[in-house]
Amino acid sequence: MDYSAYTVEDFVSDPYFRKWVENPDQPCYEFWQAFMQQHPEKISTLEDARELVLFLSFDVVQPAIQEQQEVKASILREIRRQKHIPEPTKPAYTRITHLFRQQMYWKAAVLVGILLVAVVVLYQTRQATSIHTAYGQTRIVTLPDGSVVTLNANSTLRYTTNWAKSHIREVWLSGEAFFQVRKKPEWGHAKFTVHTDQLHVEVLGTTFNVNNRRGKVQVVLNTGKVQLQPVNNAQDTITMQPKDLVEFTADEKVYVKKQVNPEEHSAWRNHKLIFNEKSLREIAQVLEDTYGVEVVFSDPALKYRRFTGAIPNHDMNLLLDILSQSMNIQMKKNNQTILIKSE
Repeated sequence: MDYSAYTVEDFVSDPYFRKWVENPDQPCYEFWQAFMQQHPEKISTLEDARELVLFLSFDVVQPAIQEQQEVKASILREIRRQKHIPEPTKPAYTRITHLFRQQMYWKAAVLVGILLVAVVVLYQTRQATSIHTAYGQTRIVTLPDGSVVTLNANSTLRYTTNWAKSHIREVWLSGEAFFQVRKKPEWGHAKFTVHTDQLHVEVLGTTFNVNNRRGKVQVVLNTGKVQLQPVNNAQDTITMQPKDLVEFTADEKVYVKKQVNPEEHSAWRNHKLIFNEKSLREIAQVLEDTYGVEVVFSDPALKYRRFTGAIPNHDMNLLLDILSQSMNIQMKKNNQTILIKSE
């Protein structure tokens, strides 16, 4: 495909470009990186198209209660104004015409109200921010209320920016992130909500880690208290206490809850990975999700070998060397493929 002559609209309509923006795999990521190197003049066009794709895919945000009330009040004022127009003494057919016009005015007022609501929704939606990290990259994000999010590699965080006005604190997460949520007593009980594919995570002020990958959502609570609610079942909620780990799988639609050391699950914030009796299969998934590589086992039995230890993750080659020496295996990297085999 020759993308050199593509416009912003062309890129937005292209499925492979949208895949790169929304859910890239390694070949897709490498293709567009190479394209930008070969066509630096298209980088600005790509960025504009990327922002537009993220905007179009962002969930529509409902107007704040105050704004809804303002719109409603505007509609009622218009209806009352039309309703109390003096009605002079006129022939019967003239009064009928006047009533017909009055009904038309009311309908027009309602239509104006609907349009005002649509404008408010569009305005709020356009205040959306989307942040994406590449493979091997982490990023610290300060939210509008002062809460801090550390975004892990290959992850996307989306949120609106009008929190001070709406007092609605919510973000959408794909990938993994660690949250340090501030309490906002001046806002009353303004809950903080993290939306994932399968779960809504609701808190008032706390620190926790959310991993939303491979059709499974895992939440680990460090401090405070959170409540989990499946997207498709508002009644089936669960409350977490510190040191709780809860997993929810889309296929099974049940919670798995256990006690853990929370620091093991958020150690990536400090550029290290902590594994406690983790199988090589689980470690391989971490490598694939973090670095965008494909892990291949020469012997399927190796998947069940287990490892315990802490490894720095700022250098993937160093990480592979430490694992190889610690487990007496060979982990050979060739381009974006890692082959694991016995010594």
